[in-house]
Amino acid sequence: EPETIEVLRSGSTAAWRLEGVGPEGAAIIARRLPAARAAAARAVYERLLARLPIQRRRYYGWGADGAGFVWLFFAEASD
Repeated sequence: EPETIEVLRSGSTAAWRLEGVGPEGAAIIARRLPAARAAAARAVYERLLARLPIQRRRYYGWGADGAGFVWLFFAEASD
C-alpha cells in the first residue's frame, strides 16, 4: 500500500508517483497507456534497453487493466 500517491499527469496517458512501494521504501512511477502504445514501450524496455550497457531507470514490469490500457512500472528517475 503506497504511503502517498501523487498525480504526475492525468488523461489517457496518466502517470502517478507511488511513494513507499519500491525496494527499501523507494517511490515507483506507474504509467497508464493505451495497450498498443504500451506494447511499443514494453518492447523498448524489455528487448532493447535491457541489453544495452547504459544507465537507465529500472523497469519493474507491466499489467493490463482490462479496459484497453496497460500499466508500466518504473523506478523513480534519480538525479
